[in-house]
Amino acid sequence: CAHRGTQLCTADFGKKKTLTCPYHGW
Repeated sequence: CAHRGTQLCTADFGKKKTLTCPYHGW
């Protein structure tokens, strides 16, 4: 997700096996 939460998405991607964006809820 190319959004402002990219860093958060990357962090979640490291913890979870699925990339999720807090802004879009992916």
